[in-house]
Amino acid sequence: MNLLPLFFLFSLAIPVYSYAAYPLLMWLWSRVASRPVRRAPYEPQVTLLVPAYNEAAWVEAKIRNTRELDYPAEKLELLIASDGSKDATAEIAARHADDKRIRLLDYKENSGKLVPWYRTTF
Repeated sequence: MNLLPLFFLFSLAIPVYSYAAYPLLMWLWSRVASRPVRRAPYEPQVTLLVPAYNEAAWVEAKIRNTRELDYPAEKLELLIASDGSKDATAEIAARHADDKRIRLLDYKENSGKLVPWYRTTF
C-alpha cells in the first residue's frame, strides 16, 4: 500500500484546519454559545518598585510624580529600595515614608540593582 497520498492529504489537512476550519468553528461556536462581556470599572492594586542607589537627585521628584498620578490613592503604593546608598537617598525617602502609600526599604549593603528587587518581591 502506497502511503504517500495519505501522507500528502494529512500534511495538507493540518494547515487547512489551522487557518480555515478552526477559525470557522470558533466563529460558529461564538454565535451559538455567546457570553456577554461584563464591563465594569476595574482598577487593580499597583505597586511601583524603585531600586535606588545614590539617587538623591531624583528620588524626591519620583515621589512627587507618584503622588500626582491620576490613580486612586488607596490602590497605589511606592516602594523605594535603597541599595546601600551613600548619599541622602534613604533620608529623603524616609521623610515621605509617613504616607501609607510610600515605603522605604533601606538595605545597608550595596548588592546591585536586581538583589533589592528580588528581596522585595519574593
